[in-house]
Amino acid sequence: MKTLNRYILSELKPPFLFGFAVFTFILLMDTIFQVLELIISRGVAVGKTLLLLLYSMPATVAITVPMAALLAVLMAFGRLSKDNEITALRASGISFKRIIVPVILFGFGLSVFMVFFNDLVLPYGNYAYKKLYVDIIRKKAEVVIQPGRFIREFDNYILYVEKVDRKSGELGGILIFQASPGAPLRTIRAKSGKLVSDPKAGLVSFLLYDGQLQSINPLKPETFLQATFSSHSLSLDINSILRSTRGVHKSAREMTIREIMTYLKKHQGIAKNNRSFRVEFHKKISIPFACLAFVLIGAPLGIFSKRSGKGAGFGISVILIFVYYMFLIGGQVLGENGALPPLLAMWLPNLVLGGLGGLLIYITSQEIEIHISDYPPSGLNKFLPGARGK
Repeated sequence: MKTLNRYILSELKPPFLFGFAVFTFILLMDTIFQVLELIISRGVAVGKTLLLLLYSMPATVAITVPMAALLAVLMAFGRLSKDNEITALRASGISFKRIIVPVILFGFGLSVFMVFFNDLVLPYGNYAYKKLYVDIIRKKAEVVIQPGRFIREFDNYILYVEKVDRKSGELGGILIFQASPGAPLRTIRAKSGKLVSDPKAGLVSFLLYDGQLQSINPLKPETFLQATFSSHSLSLDINSILRSTRGVHKSAREMTIREIMTYLKKHQGIAKNNRSFRVEFHKKISIPFACLAFVLIGAPLGIFSKRSGKGAGFGISVILIFVYYMFLIGGQVLGENGALPPLLAMWLPNLVLGGLGGLLIYITSQEIEIHISDYPPSGLNKFLPGARGK
């Protein structure tokens, strides 16, 4: 049976590597374009931008490994079934449940490995990315400016810019909402402007030209104040971003399992604030075990799709991945809102797909028809009784 195990695992390796490469490249495309824009349009050093790409990879790998495991099992079992090798193995007295044992071990081993990866490598990558990105902001504040998007990186300010001239650094169509604590909301509009960084002071000066300031009079709320200016300077504080990279205010995504447990022990009485940390705690374990859930459902589905070729395997994997992550996103929202316990919210996708996979395995093992006239296909004699030593 060791020969059978090695054979099944050898069938999984090529499609797994193929799926891992394809899915990782697809998910990294957006980051790659951002890196190229930082280099070409914003003059950020090549070394730093490549490090940003490197630090973003663990978050991508954490997702693409389960995807690749699903594709590998779908394609491998689709090929084995199409060439009647499953039929040959069944005819030789090997049950379908025994055939998928190496697949289950493959999924379980991959899940355990990814638990350690998500606990150690992933938080480090997220944290390192954040620190490096903030370091780039300190020296080139215009990096955070994306035309047509709201920017919330600065304390008490929300920025919106219509146009950005990457060569001169000039901005056009500027809208700023200032909401300082204890002060009324102030709106600033300007036709043009420019950001000037002061890395040592941790400040970014926003130079604005030809604009208006609008606010409500705090003494007379019914009174609306408006003033025009030809030039105006606004200081944006980035020290809050810098403080968040010094290990004091790590987010849950940037913590290891042990750090999350320590945090929860220190904040036991704050149930609402702890929900996101409890959800992230279970998420770090449940997503790796998607590998096991995917291989359980992938093996019987691979047999069902045997006549449709590799394209069907890829299509089915995309559909299942979409369904899984819709369950995961929905569970995360419900878990953080308190509608579901964090444990159930994060493990529900695995339970649904894994349970469905177990049911399909049982049905497949009962319904596979053995056609002796089709037996044995070439290349499978080594698995049959009496073939040893021939």
